[in-house]
Amino acid sequence: MARSSGSSGGLSLREVQRETTRLSIVQAAGSCFRRQGFAATTVEDIAQAAGTTRTTFYGHFKGKADVVAALGESIVRETYLLYDELEAAVASGQHDELSAWLARSFNFWERAGTVIRAEEEAASIHPEVQDRRGRMFQDGVDAIAKGLAKAGVSDQAGCRVRGLLAYSQLHILFQRWVRVGWDVDRDQVVEVMIDMWLAVFR
Repeated sequence: MARSSGSSGGLSLREVQRETTRLSIVQAAGSCFRRQGFAATTVEDIAQAAGTTRTTFYGHFKGKADVVAALGESIVRETYLLYDELEAAVASGQHDELSAWLARSFNFWERAGTVIRAEEEAASIHPEVQDRRGRMFQDGVDAIAKGLAKAGVSDQAGCRVRGLLAYSQLHILFQRWVRVGWDVDRDQVVEVMIDMWLAVFR
């Protein structure tokens, strides 16, 4: 069956235009958040940067928190791929595999810094963003606990406690990085943190 004239990939021209506008708003929001932060950015700032209007913005999003969620969609896949790799590295119990994973994680923070910082700032204001970040934290804990269980380190409760302690260390470092960046040697952080993790895992 032939597609109707003016459609693209089965979408009508109106749908294509709507998706294009939505993407433009999301990209503009990312640029605004990078320049001035989440709290200081207004809906008007985003609409102006996207070359559209406040009314059009609200035709696509309920507010800034929804835009942050849309930005977050761009990093969800890589986040959960990292969790899968974390589980495997923990299960191996090998210093080199854990170090390589931590280095990849730090690289991800740097690539996704604009989205990550906007989410962290939004989480302090919007409960729905805080809930989403909280679920991702728990998934990180679960990745370590599952890896430890595969390695036969402890019983289920013990794996969970070790996972919580180890991932909390990483999360505290992450929150500090969001605020001040790398003001210590990154390679040294990797080595010291892996030593701390291995002590917890044993």
